[in-house]
Amino acid sequence: IIQTADRFFDDQKQKIGQYKSLALLDGLVPPIIQYKDLTLGKIEMALKPTPKFGEDGDDNSKKPPEKKVIKQMNRMVIFPQKTLQKPEDIDAYLAEVKKTLLTMMQGCDGIKLN
Repeated sequence: IIQTADRFFDDQKQKIGQYKSLALLDGLVPPIIQYKDLTLGKIEMALKPTPKFGEDGDDNSKKPPEKKVIKQMNRMVIFPQKTLQKPEDIDAYLAEVKKTLLTMMQGCDGIKLN
């Protein structure tokens, strides 16, 4: 996973060196962030221990985990662009983010920020 990611980011560095337009450079940001998020997800899954069902010889002793309902949300919806100049601005912004996340979490088991 890491070697593949390194190759991807090396390719992106080469593209950055070749581009002469800010618009083209700006267009590289979303795919780079998306690839980073996907790669981190793969690493988390690889590091997570997998449950082994029926280790004690009885396959019926453990039930598979229930499927959780996870809402997928775009980060830009949860974290809108804003200029923060004072600590009070940060507190208000984070309070609004928390309120939005708690509202979105109703009726589901979690939220995945894309």
